[in-house]
Amino acid sequence: MRTVADSDSVRRQNRGLVLAALRRAGPMSRTALATATGLRPASLTAIAADMISQGLLVDSPDQSGESKSRGRPATHLSFNRAAAHAVIVEVDVNRTRLS
Repeated sequence: MRTVADSDSVRRQNRGLVLAALRRAGPMSRTALATATGLRPASLTAIAADMISQGLLVDSPDQSGESKSRGRPATHLSFNRAAAHAVIVEVDVNRTRLS
């Protein structure tokens, strides 16, 4: 019975690792992201596919200018900026601020 709860916990932790690495370093290829997080490439691919389907991450072409002569062109994972928005309201006695 605990395996379901444990696997959910591991899944949440791995998603957190991916989000933290992208927050720190910006858009990254899946290979670089696997290296940065310590996750296996297959696990990272599954996590990324899940987060892309949820609209949290997007694939974007490599903009670094480094082109490989062979193989598939690299794509970077990055945050989907349209996925969420935040509003901050500060209410004080004499003023209200909105960000």
